Amino acid sequence: MSIDAELRKYLHHMPGIGEYRSSLSSLSKWWTRVSLTGKINSLSVAATLLDSMDQAQRKFQELQERLIDSLARENTRKVALELGAMAQVAVDIVVRNLFERTADVGFLATDGVLVDFLAASDGDTDTCAAGMGNDEHAPPPSPAAPPTAMPLMPSVTGDDACAAVRRRLRDYRAKYTVYDEILVLDTHGRVRAQLDEATPVRASADPLVAATLADDGYLETFRPSDLRPGRPAAHIFSHRILHPETGRPLGVLCLCFRFEDEMEGIFRKLVNGRQDVVLCLTDEAGTVIASSAPGDFRVGSCLGNRAPGALTSLGSGSEEYLAFSTPTNGYQGYLGLGWRGCAATPPHAAFACDGEDGGTGDGANLARMAQGLHPPADREGVTDGDRGTRKDDSAEPSCIFSDDLLDIAATSEDVNQDLGLVVINGQIIAVQRNAQEFLPVLDEIRKIGHKTKDMFVKSIDDLYATVSSALLSDLRFKAALACDIMERNLYERANDCRWWALTPAFRQVLAAAGHGRALPPEAARRGMTEILRYIHGLYTVYHDLCVYNAAGVVVAVSNPENEGCVGRDLSGCDFVRQTVQSIRNQQEYRVSPFAPSDLYGGRPTYIYNAAIMHPDDERTTVGGIGIVFDSGPQFEAMLADALPRDAAQAPLRGAFGLYVDAGGTVVSSTSPDILPGHMLTLPPQARTGDPAGVSCIHDMLGRRHALGAAPSCGYREYKNSGDYENDITGIVAVPV
Repeated sequence: MSIDAELRKYLHHMPGIGEYRSSLSSLSKWWTRVSLTGKINSLSVAATLLDSMDQAQRKFQELQERLIDSLARENTRKVALELGAMAQVAVDIVVRNLFERTADVGFLATDGVLVDFLAASDGDTDTCAAGMGNDEHAPPPSPAAPPTAMPLMPSVTGDDACAAVRRRLRDYRAKYTVYDEILVLDTHGRVRAQLDEATPVRASADPLVAATLADDGYLETFRPSDLRPGRPAAHIFSHRILHPETGRPLGVLCLCFRFEDEMEGIFRKLVNGRQDVVLCLTDEAGTVIASSAPGDFRVGSCLGNRAPGALTSLGSGSEEYLAFSTPTNGYQGYLGLGWRGCAATPPHAAFACDGEDGGTGDGANLARMAQGLHPPADREGVTDGDRGTRKDDSAEPSCIFSDDLLDIAATSEDVNQDLGLVVINGQIIAVQRNAQEFLPVLDEIRKIGHKTKDMFVKSIDDLYATVSSALLSDLRFKAALACDIMERNLYERANDCRWWALTPAFRQVLAAAGHGRALPPEAARRGMTEILRYIHGLYTVYHDLCVYNAAGVVVAVSNPENEGCVGRDLSGCDFVRQTVQSIRNQQEYRVSPFAPSDLYGGRPTYIYNAAIMHPDDERTTVGGIGIVFDSGPQFEAMLADALPRDAAQAPLRGAFGLYVDAGGTVVSSTSPDILPGHMLTLPPQARTGDPAGVSCIHDMLGRRHALGAAPSCGYREYKNSGDYENDITGIVAVPV
């Protein structure tokens, strides 16, 4: 990474660089004077000795330039790494969230209650929203599509239908709290049902209605819309609703995402109380659409199309910033609307020497390791006698210090050795040729050697410390990111199980079967299986979806591989027993321990469960639904996305990530040497309650690692409302 000419003006903000430049320049001038004095007053000294002095000085001058350049480059790299990580996470986290919304709107558009409501009132001008007008100009009908609605419940009409739709939408939003409004429109743009009574909408002229009716998939819109009056912008996911038999469009479903609320939470967590960092999202044109500090970066202001993936300057004078802008990496092929994350900080704050290493002092330890010494490590079996010993020659070279940095240290040692040889050889020649006048010159050279060594040791230590601090900070950040990704994903799982438990067909079939152990009739079970498979086809993060009756007997599964589990009694599982016996409302759920399950091929996983209530009496439980998370590949992919990466965006050599529960059980790992279900002893400081995480040096897998650790903190109400407790520590480690 070379330093852009635009950034060279910030060199004076970088800790120690000005002092080093001045000191090294003075030392170089001193050396020149001494060398010149030696040449003038010591004609009897061999020319080869004077040539050696000149060669050593040239090497010193070259090293001086390399050192200053490396100090500036690593300080700049540290800032770019920090700002780049925050900018990347700001855009990637929201894109991951929005990816889930694309599945939501497509699935809810097939909901039987909504489909039957629109089908029953097709052509009717009455609406659930009072005072609705009549639009004579409907958009042209779209070509018929194959039926996609799930057979959930019989049609209802009139006031009962309106009440059923509103109740259905309220139930949905109670689970999926990322939405602040849900609207159902007919093909004329009339609002047939909505949730937000504070901003009633009678009809919409928004082009998204016609565009959605003409499209087979979902549409994502971010701009002002008459569907959300009074809002500067609305973030809407829309999907057409089709007739269950003819495939003819009946209307449009709109899910309105809580964009401002979501971005406020993301920014708050990333900024973590810092006053010197501003985060924002920009659209494709560089216009700010969300900001952590509206006073500095106002929504609607334009930052321009900044070069992505590079540190650039923004603004001027007292309002000058260093900024890093980056596009999203996307998620499973979804890239959203082309937004970019941007992080900015004033230059004086960017290069402030904060000495952060997670509060452990391990930045200095890593610097010592770069020089071939073991630092103290937090591990069992390490004694004080091990400290300060040379590294095992068989150990792999560290991946955190570049060859250039290691070469600077080696070259500085060469310069000092060259000077030492000049002094020794000079003393011998002075004695042989009785050149007493050269001895003062040698004495000065000796002083220069000592001064050079001290200065290079200090500056190289600072260089290593800068690199180490950047690494440790990044590991803490990545560990916190790993946990955040996990919590956000599992929030969706808690929502899914509760929503699918409300499927009318499940409630009706289980209620009709009674409370015994007997299975429902085969035709009813076949219908349940079809619904489960339909859902599973849309939500591929699961290994299986199963429905069991009030006795805990499996009634239907979605995964054909688990057909043999139908009829199996799960009542011996605590989480199943709690689901059917202790849950009394549709907001509650239960999660299995992370343990092997027959429903997951004997491998460990989490199973999210919700009670299925009687359709006529929600105080009576008739069964439950268990959704088996495909924890192996899903968790591993989350950890892989949080690993530190090199300039080519490949994971650092030997880097790995872990999820570990409170008991030390490994939930997931990207290392082939640490498998899920294994027990792992972590250093005490890794069990931190600080959401920002900590870093330390720890022995794992037979060698030392720089390690970042952070706790799980939940997402929205998930794990933050007393609903569920399961402490997880995210670990990201790199061998050193």
